[in-house]
Amino acid sequence: MKEYFELLMTNGVTPNGAMVMLMLQSKLVYSNYLNLSVEIHRLKLSGHVYEVDNRGKVNPAPSYELTLKGTHLLRDSEQMMMKVKPRKKLNVPFEHWEENITQFIALFPAGTQGGQPIRCSPKTLYPRFQWFFLENPEYSWQDVFEAGRAYIQFLESSPEQFKYISTAKYFVMREERTRSTSSKLADWCNSVKEGTVSDIVNHGKKSWEEDVV
Repeated sequence: MKEYFELLMTNGVTPNGAMVMLMLQSKLVYSNYLNLSVEIHRLKLSGHVYEVDNRGKVNPAPSYELTLKGTHLLRDSEQMMMKVKPRKKLNVPFEHWEENITQFIALFPAGTQGGQPIRCSPKTLYPRFQWFFLENPEYSWQDVFEAGRAYIQFLESSPEQFKYISTAKYFVMREERTRSTSSKLADWCNSVKEGTVSDIVNHGKKSWEEDVV
C-alpha cells in the first residue's frame, strides 16, 4: 500500500483523484463519496484529465476524459496492486497444534532475555508457526523438536550458556529492522538435517549478542 500511495503522491494525485480517474475510465459513479469538482480541477492541473470540447451540442454539459498520462497512471496503479500478495496462513486450528507448541516452549528455560520472557504462551507462537511451516513446508514437528533441542543443548555446553539465548518467539520468527523476516529455527532445522550443527553454531556465535531477542 505504501508504494501505491507514493506513486500517487509522486504524480500529484490524491486517492480521491485516483477514484475519479477510475470513474472516467470505467464509467462507474462514486460521486457521492467525494467532491467531484475539486478532484477534477486538481486532475486537470496535474495533466491527468482534460475537458472534452462539447461546443455545438444541444445543452452541452461539461465532460472529461483521461489524458495519456492519466491512462498510464491507472495502468501502473493496477499493475502495482496485482503484485501485492495477501499474507497467507495455514488452515490448521490452534487446538491441533497446541500440544506440539507447548512441548516446544518447554524446551526453553524459564527466565527473561532483554527484558522479555524467554518462554511465551502457545497462542503467541501459533501465528509464528503458521508462518514457519508456510515458508518451510519441508520441515515437520519432529524436525522442529530436534532443532530446538540441538540449540538448547549447545547453549548448555557453551561458556556463555544462556547469556545470549533467543526468546522462543524470536527463535521461530523475527522481523528485522529492514522489514525482512528470518528464522533461527529454520537455520537449525537445516543444520540438524544436514549434520552440520557445529557449522551454524560457529558462524552465528559472533552475532548472538546483537540479535538475542
